[in-house]
Amino acid sequence: MNSLVRFARQRPVLSYIVLTLAWSFLFWGLILTVTPAGTLMVEPMKPAAFGFMMLGLIGPTFAAIVLTRTIYGKGSVRALYGRLGMWRVGVWGIVILIPLLLNLVQLAAYTLFGGSAPIDFAARLPMGIMLGMTAGFIEEFGWRGFMLPHLQKHHSPFVSAIIVGLVWGGIWHGFADYLGIPQEGLTKLALIILLGPALLTAFSVMLTALYNGTRGSMLAVVLFHFFISSSSLILEVPTASDGERVMWAVVGVVLAWLVALGLAVRAGMFGKAPTLKARTV
Repeated sequence: MNSLVRFARQRPVLSYIVLTLAWSFLFWGLILTVTPAGTLMVEPMKPAAFGFMMLGLIGPTFAAIVLTRTIYGKGSVRALYGRLGMWRVGVWGIVILIPLLLNLVQLAAYTLFGGSAPIDFAARLPMGIMLGMTAGFIEEFGWRGFMLPHLQKHHSPFVSAIIVGLVWGGIWHGFADYLGIPQEGLTKLALIILLGPALLTAFSVMLTALYNGTRGSMLAVVLFHFFISSSSLILEVPTASDGERVMWAVVGVVLAWLVALGLAVRAGMFGKAPTLKARTV
């Protein structure tokens, strides 16, 4: 036990990645015992599949709580969650709305170019809100609350954001997308890449700018994540074919990276990370 604690203190980022992936992939792997890949979100969802999915989803924050308590001792977890009360975000409140605005722009472009398929926003609203609230709370205390601050001790904010984005979107979310995306073959692979590492790494850059700009406000990053998940479901562009879905995914990635790079320049993310008094790690 002492050797594990010592390793966690010496290699907090690696410990966090290993623990998160081990926990999430264990339960998500069990999903394949009750339903094939690509059928996870087919209604009605199998109760066992839903249970395994939810258990896997808590991996990022579970790992953060365990390692924060292990490394920093009594009171550290309370301090981590205390940053949820940092609600004075100033002009950074506009950044919180970026995912919503990007999806609105994409939907407007769909309409402008002749898209006319009906969208039942009211039907999507309850699931979108539930997904947004769940995802923000059970992920952000890990990715931005634990992993990002540790990375920024040794890397620039931009490099730290890229690393978090590739682990979050490329590895962790990649497996979740493999289970949930119904398409097959190259289309499935393209969507996993576009909706995972390509898009979420752009959002990771924005989230890092927001986290640093608000002096480590977990409320700000949780709300940003809420709008990522909720608006992407509620405002999803309807597509008539796999090719159209891939095309609109590419549009979303390009828009996100244009905003991410602009925000990175504006926030000075290519230099040394700022010292945040609010950090507990």
